[in-house]
Amino acid sequence: MGDYAFDSKPVKTRGVPVGLKPIFRGAPVTRFVDIDVSPSVDEDFITSHKIDRADELDLPTLPYPWQVCSSNTFTCTNYSKSSRELQDQLKDIIRKSPADVSPTSDWQFKAIFYPKEVKTVFTVSMFADDSGQKNSCLVEMHLTEGDRAAFQNLVSYTRSVANLKYAFADKLGFDDEEDDEEFDSWNAGAPYQHTSFGPLPLPKSLLLKMQADDTPDEGPNCLVEMFLENACSCYADVRRTGWQELANCSKEVDFAKALVTARVNDKDCVAIAIEELKTEVTCSLIADTRRCVIKTLLNIAAKAENAEACKKMSVLKPEILEIASGKTGSNNSTEIQCSAVQLMQHLVGHNQSHKEEFVAALRFRARGSCRVSDYAQEVLRVIQPP
Repeated sequence: MGDYAFDSKPVKTRGVPVGLKPIFRGAPVTRFVDIDVSPSVDEDFITSHKIDRADELDLPTLPYPWQVCSSNTFTCTNYSKSSRELQDQLKDIIRKSPADVSPTSDWQFKAIFYPKEVKTVFTVSMFADDSGQKNSCLVEMHLTEGDRAAFQNLVSYTRSVANLKYAFADKLGFDDEEDDEEFDSWNAGAPYQHTSFGPLPLPKSLLLKMQADDTPDEGPNCLVEMFLENACSCYADVRRTGWQELANCSKEVDFAKALVTARVNDKDCVAIAIEELKTEVTCSLIADTRRCVIKTLLNIAAKAENAEACKKMSVLKPEILEIASGKTGSNNSTEIQCSAVQLMQHLVGHNQSHKEEFVAALRFRARGSCRVSDYAQEVLRVIQPP
């Protein structure tokens, strides 16, 4: 059998690398090809900008026939708006949803958000439109990773607020105005919330069996140990899934308290989290696992309010400072930086010896107007009031 390398870009495969590299379920490999670990950059935090000459450039032509375009391809109904103004509006709408937005080229940007802690990534590309209308252009939104239901909901919201219409409705033979009423609530100012796939309803026969079962309800404990066992798996993808579930469910107080007392292999959640954060980041999968770990620790500190658990987390001071610093070249996403900044607030209350270093890091991040800066300013007001 030949050698195989884990490469997530052309085909999503799973392989087993050697040494200290992350392990994936599937065919064995003898070498490891890293996948993209570049962080999502919050544009407002960048202090130096190159001269923007995008307005001097023409929109790129559509590189493929319209028949193979994403179903989420639109045009703007407001022809008084330039293509650059429309792109800026789309960035602003998506960023406030909230999502992290970073440019990939003059006429394309990437957005990342986390419905139920599932990393969801999509691109927004703009192309020239041959319809002949002034300022007319094509806007294509394409999901590359994550929760399709949440992505589609955000697309619908963006489409409504930016007054977009389907680009090829007439060619496909349907009326784009038929579903306008569906989005009236967005334009009426209704607050936007990310949605996600909901679980399928249980069959009636199973519901009746559960009602007849005399086994007492164990509350959140029945899920805690299962998710925690997954978080300890030797497989990197299973670990990431386990931590995603822990980060999402620990937002509930009862689950967070049960998580503090749970044990797997004689280790509690904080001890397992420390081991995970000490692991070298070799790919984007491990980087996203770290995001879920930090979010879980934040939920434990905020919801469970367990002093002993917070004291154990103090061991991670170097890692927390490194994550929150937002150093150029690091692979820490904006989301994990926000969680690390918030975690500082809870740890200072249980270990005052960290306060000086945390305050210095928070003051550095409080500069600017990005999402991390907003959290840093808020935490500073709490731990060091004027």
